[in-house]
Parts: sequence; structure tokens; C-alpha cells
Amino acid sequence: MDSIQREKTVCLETQFQRDNQPIGGYKSNDDNKKEMRGKMNSEAPNCESLHAYIQRFRRELFRKDGFTVEVDKTDLSRKSMTLVCVADCICIAALPNAKLHSLLHVDDVIVKVNRQTLPSIDFCYTLFRTTDENKVQLHIKRVMHGILCHVILSTNGDVDSLGLGFGNQSQGNEVTAMHSEGLVAKSGSPSRPHTHGVVNGGMLVNWGLVEINQSPVSFDSSPADVRDQIQRSGCELALVFLPMDLINVFKEGLCGERTDQTSTGEGTC
Repeated sequence: MDSIQREKTVCLETQFQRDNQPIGGYKSNDDNKKEMRGKMNSEAPNCESLHAYIQRFRRELFRKDGFTVEVDKTDLSRKSMTLVCVADCICIAALPNAKLHSLLHVDDVIVKVNRQTLPSIDFCYTLFRTTDENKVQLHIKRVMHGILCHVILSTNGDVDSLGLGFGNQSQGNEVTAMHSEGLVAKSGSPSRPHTHGVVNGGMLVNWGLVEINQSPVSFDSSPADVRDQIQRSGCELALVFLPMDLINVFKEGLCGERTDQTSTGEGTC
């Protein structure tokens, strides 16, 4: 088991146990967590569905052999989904089609389409296009290299309480600092500011924030864009992080650039 997988397993077990306690059961010394959650549920009708989504997402991360989802054929194309090959795996690099956000995520690995194995990305798109059914069956592994973080802000839009510092203007989703007293570090997911890279031979890289409450974070966001998206997302946050070297490969895929296999770790898909 590699270092990312070990960290993901520890984080999943810790947060799964925490989230399955009764609401308010994971509070520290104060008694207002339960009241805050009740207030959030009454003021924001979608909080319960978000909580259900977090539970489902974590269960899917535990399914090492993957699982099958059905997607409308009309929602699957090169325009609605960008695929990139990483270490002989076909990964989702981007999902411009908002209809897919509840079913699929950046860094999902597509293993099979309609029970057929995939020798190449082109063949995957061909199966999307030529299937006779209205629904396409995708066998996927959920967010193969990422981690889900679940935190609750004490005040709506209090981004500073997360304890995260974000990158420069061209790569604002990169986490350049993680303060030990912030909500993210205290959650244990991620458990540290850096992780081992996926395609760079395992060298340490920063994490990057790629999703907030099922909404993708643009790879070209500025730090201000990222903060604004967090502020608009409410008190309860589901944050998905990926290693930055992998995000850079996904960005190259979006730009249509071909990168040398020996330098990026990309496979032969």
C-alpha cells in the first residue's frame, strides 16, 4: 500500500467514525455545535443532502474494486468530460457538464464502459458514442488519488478558520500553507500539508483543492476566486484535495498538450 493510500485509509476511518456519531457527538468542550447544526439544517434545506452525499462519498472511497454508475448517453462526450491517462489508468481530468457533478468527480478512474475493458481513451469515447442504450454503464474507482475533508465553519464564510493558505494568481487552488490550529488540519484529512506525488516518482508536493460541495474548483482560479467559492458554499463544507503534480497533468490534458511519458508518469492509454 503506497503512502497516499495509507493516509487516505487512516483519514477515511477517522472521519467515518466521527460522522457516524450522533450530531454534536464530536464536539469538544463547548455545547453549541449541536445547536449550530440544528440552525444550519433549518436555514439551509440542502445541508441534510450534503451530509448524505459525504457519507456516500466515503463509502465509495472504501470500495477498492470500484462500482458501477449509470449515466445518460447524451451527457457523455469529449465536450462534457476530459479524460487523461495516468499510469495506465483513464482518469477524469475535468467535468464541464454540470449534470455529471452528482455522479462523477475529477480523478475518478474509469475501469470499464458497458462491461468492456478500455485499451485507450479513444476507445472509451467511442463506446460512449456507439452504445445502443440510453444509459451508459461506467465501472469507476472513486477519486483514486484524493482525500475528502468534512468541516463545519462556526460562521458562514469564515474562510480563515480553515487554516489554509492558497497559491499564486495562476494556480490559486494550490494549498501552500496549512496551519495546525485550522479546521482542516484538526480534521486529520489531510493529516499534513504535503503528500507524495503521483507522477513525479513520489517526491513531496502540495495538496490542491479541486472540489467544494460537489462543485469543481477551476484549475485556473486565483486565490481570491477560491476564497469566494468557499464563502458562497455555506457553513458545512465537503472539500476534495488532490496532489498538485496530478493536477498539473490534468491541466495539461485540458490544454491538449502531450507530455513526455518518462517525465510525467503517464501511461500508454
